[in-house]
Amino acid sequence: MRLFVSGFVVASLLACSGVNRAGAQQPQGGGRAEVPLIAIGGSEDFDPAQPIKPGFQLSIAVTSAGGVPEQDLTGVFPVDTTGSVQLKLVGLVQLRGLTPTQAADKIAVQLRPYLREPKVTVTIVSVPKPVVFLSGAVSRPGAIPVNDNTTLAELLTIVGFTDNADLSRVRITRRTDKENRTITEYNFIRWLKPGPNEAADEANNPVLADKDFIFVPLKVLPGTGSITVEGDVLRPGVVPMRQGNTLLLREALSLAGGPSPTADRRQVSIRRAGAERPIVVDYDKMEANDPAHNIPVQTDDIVYVQRLGTDQYINLNGAFVRPGKLAYAKPITLTQAIAEAGGFAPTAKLKKGRVFRHVGGADPTKTQIFAFDYIKIRDNRQPDILLEPGDTIEVQIGDAPRPPLEPLQAAQSLLSIALILDRLLSGRSNRGF
Repeated sequence: MRLFVSGFVVASLLACSGVNRAGAQQPQGGGRAEVPLIAIGGSEDFDPAQPIKPGFQLSIAVTSAGGVPEQDLTGVFPVDTTGSVQLKLVGLVQLRGLTPTQAADKIAVQLRPYLREPKVTVTIVSVPKPVVFLSGAVSRPGAIPVNDNTTLAELLTIVGFTDNADLSRVRITRRTDKENRTITEYNFIRWLKPGPNEAADEANNPVLADKDFIFVPLKVLPGTGSITVEGDVLRPGVVPMRQGNTLLLREALSLAGGPSPTADRRQVSIRRAGAERPIVVDYDKMEANDPAHNIPVQTDDIVYVQRLGTDQYINLNGAFVRPGKLAYAKPITLTQAIAEAGGFAPTAKLKKGRVFRHVGGADPTKTQIFAFDYIKIRDNRQPDILLEPGDTIEVQIGDAPRPPLEPLQAAQSLLSIALILDRLLSGRSNRGF
């Protein structure tokens, strides 16, 4: 069903001279108004037995022997962008591509070391709606969930755009298949503010499709401009160009904070208007100032840093100084990965580590588990483990050590012990011992 937009809002947009601030009204008192998203939540009409994908909401119920409910493991859990859910005791569990029944079996297998006879039920609560990606001179950039048949006008009306947005050159990049994309430019002004006695130009108000990338450029002075840096970087957003100076890709990415730890450093792409395919460069070669990779960027370029796939990094769960994901750029051993994670937290159970390896893909019964004792590995009494992409390292968190006694508390404890011993010895003397 097409998203309904109030005729009052659209009429106001057409008549208002401040049209370029749609959706960015200020409430009384000076605070910024909350801008509602177009389609929050998931679709109500879906196949409950379909394979699990990122963005799903799952209801997970766990019981142990005798049907005892495990409250800490029961609830509604989101599936993250890697297709995993975060559960207590077992950490991240990869469920992407599994049906709810297969997911329940896999979770039960991973819970067996902790629970007696675990039984798990997994139900899909909701699935994500179509998503478009909005960037540039807009009030709220990022991934925006939409309904089917949502138009560009409806999106910009709800999300809003900035005062210096150039609505005459809105670009929409659409994936036609796995390899190819189309880039189409729209003059949204022709729909928003048609001339006298003219109807709104519907050709410049396209219907959006899932995974569309919408870019609203800035109005810029001659000789200046901006680029957009998106993807797996620390500070995605707009990077201004400098008049009369060439901006190299290395500097542009540096201004965006550089890549995050899970970025695929071999896949930095530049989408350029008029180019059929994106330009792909290697981040490390760019950092080495290789001119074939550290190339000049141009006004309105969109730089995108790809995120590593789920089989291109190692997961570190539990008692590490820096738990999370570690990019698998070259062969690495267990001890090297632990060092990259900053070592262990003070309460780590060093003798109770495990490495999970999902050799069977979506088949949870083929997951291999390697137990290790870090102290023995450190002392060369147990061999190190060569890791593979997609491995998960887990080290349990132990109880925090008891704080040391204050001098007064220590003195009181010693005095109590002395009094007890004195009474015991006095009792023996009185009984003739």
